[in-house]
Amino acid sequence: MTERMIKPVENNKDKMLTYQTMMVRHRVAMNYGFYLEAIMIEYAMIEDRLIAFLYHSGAISNRNAKPKIGSGLTRPIIRSMVESCEENGKKTDLGITNISGKIRITYSMIKAVCVDGFEISGSKYFDTLKQIYSSKIDAMKFIDVLDKLSVWCKKRNEITHALLNKNILDMKEKLLPLAEEGYAIARYIDARVDAIKIGNKIRRAANLSTSK
Repeated sequence: MTERMIKPVENNKDKMLTYQTMMVRHRVAMNYGFYLEAIMIEYAMIEDRLIAFLYHSGAISNRNAKPKIGSGLTRPIIRSMVESCEENGKKTDLGITNISGKIRITYSMIKAVCVDGFEISGSKYFDTLKQIYSSKIDAMKFIDVLDKLSVWCKKRNEITHALLNKNILDMKEKLLPLAEEGYAIARYIDARVDAIKIGNKIRRAANLSTSK
């Protein structure tokens, strides 16, 4: 395994310090036109908030450096929800190592529960998930935001991976709205995390730890 260049946060106090520091840097970047740095921070914010949403949805058991989908209780239910949203014959992928995987799992859970009428009988976890999602989330709005996020990521990747092959005047024109959109998406997902995590009802129903 490749050794980490920078050690990860070790506790909530450590995480809060990092988050607050990055928010200050983001504000400075936006105020002074360093939009590439702002977009980089937003990308990290969005990934972090998607992980938090999946965590509070009971989809991952912990938020360590390499979280995986599902415990023994939740994994088959989540797999069934994702499968219900996949194209026929397409192999179900529960990987969340990249942002596209996090988007796909989040999208599938919301769509299956709130839009498609997916049901699993006799599951306290699923019943609680459905109750919280239905009362705390505007499913169609969230799905629309996730669709916009997928497009935003493609634009971000286009700049990141071909920065020196872009027309500088056109890039300057595009960077500010891209940075503004990324921040709006991050804040939207963060608000949905706050909405579903109250009382840790979903995680308790899945018999998952609620310790910080």
